[in-house]
Amino acid sequence: MPWVALLPAVLAAAALTDGRHELVVAAFAVPALLWLPGRGIARRLSRDPLERVVLAFWVSALLAVPAVLIGMWTGLGGTGTLAAAATFTAASERLAAPRARRVPIGPVVGALAVVVLVGGLAWSWRETIARPMDGYWWFAPAESAWSEGRATSPPTAGAGWRDRRLVGWPEAGAIRLVPRAPDPFLLGPAEGPLVVALQAPVGAAMRVGDQEVIVRSQVEESADEGPVQRYLARGVAAVEVNATLGAGQRLQIKLSQPAQSTVYLLAGPDAVWALDAGGALRFVHYYQLLNMVEQVVWARELYGDRRVTDVQPPLPSYVLAAPLAVAGGELPTANLVFLLELLMVGIAGVLAIRAWAPRAPALTWLLPAGAVAMHGKLLLEPASAMLPDTLYTLAVLGTVTTLARSRDRGAASAYAGFSLLAQLTRYPGGLVAAIAGLFAGVPRRVAAMLVLVLGVAGVFALAGRASGSLDGWMGTVWWETFPEHWHDEADPAVLLARAPRFYGLWLAYAGGLPILAALRWPRGTRVALGTALVYSLLLCTIDHTPPHYFLPLLQLSAVATACTAAAMEHPALRVGIPFVGLVGMGVAYGWMPIEG
Repeated sequence: MPWVALLPAVLAAAALTDGRHELVVAAFAVPALLWLPGRGIARRLSRDPLERVVLAFWVSALLAVPAVLIGMWTGLGGTGTLAAAATFTAASERLAAPRARRVPIGPVVGALAVVVLVGGLAWSWRETIARPMDGYWWFAPAESAWSEGRATSPPTAGAGWRDRRLVGWPEAGAIRLVPRAPDPFLLGPAEGPLVVALQAPVGAAMRVGDQEVIVRSQVEESADEGPVQRYLARGVAAVEVNATLGAGQRLQIKLSQPAQSTVYLLAGPDAVWALDAGGALRFVHYYQLLNMVEQVVWARELYGDRRVTDVQPPLPSYVLAAPLAVAGGELPTANLVFLLELLMVGIAGVLAIRAWAPRAPALTWLLPAGAVAMHGKLLLEPASAMLPDTLYTLAVLGTVTTLARSRDRGAASAYAGFSLLAQLTRYPGGLVAAIAGLFAGVPRRVAAMLVLVLGVAGVFALAGRASGSLDGWMGTVWWETFPEHWHDEADPAVLLARAPRFYGLWLAYAGGLPILAALRWPRGTRVALGTALVYSLLLCTIDHTPPHYFLPLLQLSAVATACTAAAMEHPALRVGIPFVGLVGMGVAYGWMPIEG
């Protein structure tokens, strides 16, 4: 059985690397925790090989909940979690499984294309995937100075540095410096304002001339906002130096922890992007650092005295908590979890097309792979991969897929199950599932599903009331749903003015797929695109448009386009629609800038 070999491999990787190579351990831990435990049960639930792949992930994701609780209750943390997952895997593998049936060539090609695309994303974004949380930063003076276009000459480094190298393209004037303790560290000469950034453990200090900065886990950028959490064990702090240094002048730098520090000198408007291009620091949106830290913190808290996350639906935190604890990691481990989820999303898209349009033309089976590529870019570029929206999108696709089998009682249960999973990953999940069910013409299933979702919500409410947490939960749900997204704006003119930008971004990110899908409205298109359009009405008036809002819309657009192409009678349209869609997504991936 595979778990017998994989469990020692995870433990050996953790011991040999001593936590220094997080990705090595996570590469073993993520499939061991989030795919292997559910394989046997998945084989009992379905005879279809592709369905078994996705079901194995979902079963494993649900088993992560008791595995994390066991790791917490036993006090063994990641070791207890891994042992519980191995036990679940062994029990699951002992279940007798019916023989798998053969899969048609179209879905096989589509699934292989998804595997290739996810592998290509992993390789092309490898520096981003491996970059830890202290590889991201935001600095207000730097942003304002560069937006004004104030140029400086490239800085130079004086004595005291063990390693000095340019980062990115030479003309940008970005230098990475590694101190050599206990020598003094000098800068110069330079002309115009410089930015000096310190990457070091939280609490480390840097003095540049008469200015001092400290790396803090929580940073207060504005008094009315208060401290905002930015980092965990390590982070970045920066200072702007408005000094001109001649050929014989030097500016001294003092570091409190030189052995664990890296210093960056920045000059000119392109310097921040030179750091990113050189695989060093990535300049991100003001609140993006908070989003990154929050997901890791909420997951880690499950190994303390917290049973569920009270700031978002609970399932994503458990799915992330298990591999984080085993790998002892943070952002790189979360990125590998994202890649596994992304692989499942692509295969789920192929399954959705097969359910609604089994005789779809050949090119349509490549649409999920194209959507997966754009999905990956939408989250990896702004460093949003750890957000739960990929898991949410996977649940929404499962809901839509099960609606294709309208007379199957088993499909009715699967619809309710995937709808509940959608609700357990994002707050609108049950509503989106209900919209899809109404478009599919199964109101009884929708009613039964809503009873299930409300029943589970009632159980959580009773548990919250008993623990005294209910008021806090309700306050968080209200904040996450309305004030955070609309900021109490009620003017219809203001709200409607936001819609054109939202729909423009949807069309751009999807490479025009919604327009192609709307050329004809067979039942599959009505369910997929109709659900996306109605759901978009909830999103289009929000005052900000981060890329993760568009992920379910992107995947549903790909499924709808495939259904439309399959319904066309003219051969040129059956080939032309998916071809234009693939070209559009290729252009979007290559040229569409992603906003944080």
